[in-house]
Amino acid sequence: MHVLGSKRNEIVAVHLMKSFCLSTLLYGCQICHARAAYERSASVAWNNGFRIIFNTCWRESVRPLQFFCSCLPLSFLIHQRRLLYWKNCLFSNNMIIQTFAICCIDNIGALCDIYKFNVKDLVDLPAYHLICLIWDVFSCML
Repeated sequence: MHVLGSKRNEIVAVHLMKSFCLSTLLYGCQICHARAAYERSASVAWNNGFRIIFNTCWRESVRPLQFFCSCLPLSFLIHQRRLLYWKNCLFSNNMIIQTFAICCIDNIGALCDIYKFNVKDLVDLPAYHLICLIWDVFSCML
């Protein structure tokens, strides 16, 4: 709010927070597995930003403020970014990235059957472990 000076415009402050703070909070969440503690602390920072902008008490929920500003909670934004990342990989101009994404999606059922994962556990795996699991499936097929 100090950046805005004496003119308190909450919508401009939310836009600035979405532009600068959100990208920093969600950096790398598409491909890296975020621990629950990190997601919680990032969510607390996101919510505290709304509390500071709208000058509300820390005990009040920020969901109505987020709804008013057309913003999603941080846990939804993380999943949204992951889905958009995989969509961009599928429709990429780079054939290597596109082939990798297709192989991941085609073999997700095989990975779930072999390693007794459900799809949510598989999506939340770190990228390195997911690549190792896919390599195991391909080596079994050969």
